[in-house]
Formats: sequence, C-alpha cells, structure tokens
Amino acid sequence: MIRFRPHHFLCTYNFRGKGYSPSFITNYQQVIQRLEKEPIEIVNSSDSICAPCPHRRGGMCQSEARIRTLDRRHEEAFGFGKGPIFWKEARAKIEKHFSIALMRKTCDGCSWLKICEEINENA
Repeated sequence: MIRFRPHHFLCTYNFRGKGYSPSFITNYQQVIQRLEKEPIEIVNSSDSICAPCPHRRGGMCQSEARIRTLDRRHEEAFGFGKGPIFWKEARAKIEKHFSIALMRKTCDGCSWLKICEEINENA
C-alpha cells in the first residue's frame, strides 16, 4: 500500500518532475506509477514520498511542526481523513475543491508553493 501524508495529495497533483534530488525525483515517479493500482493509506509521519527526502529524520520531517500544519490544512480543505483511498477518488476531491487561492492558503509556508503557482497559472 502507498503511504501519503495529507499534504502530499496536492503535491502529487502538481508534481512535474522536480524535487530535492535525483533520488527523490526517481522515487516520486515510481510512487506515481503505482497510484492507479494500489490504495493509499493516509498517515501522519514519513510516507512513500518522504523516503529519500534530505529533510527526513527517522519517521518524521526535521520541520515536523510546519508539516503537520500543512497536513491539517489539506485534511480540512480537501476532506482527506482516514484511508484507504484510491488516487482516482483523491484526484476527484482535489479537482472539486481546487483553486489557486485555496492552494495558497493550504500550502502557505511550503517552499514549493511558487513552483505550484506557476504550474497552475500556466495550465
């Protein structure tokens, strides 16, 4: 089963092949390839995407308090509570509620926000 923190659903929706390192990008691409086949378990610790992240410290992020805030905002905005959930259903929730304004609110404090804004403004 794929494991996702709640904020990683929107990250995945916006993923365009950029990341912290080549190993992070490769891992992310492999997770995406599995999305159509496997259910996603929603977790509140390091997940399938975090595995090669340079900010990971054991089962947590070195910025865990900030990441928990992002997770809580995404749970509330998109209805990502307990899983399992399939990507098709998660994507439908994102598409139902998504706006650039909502992304700015839920992702406030994320270092990738500018990139995601550009992706969505140019879509």
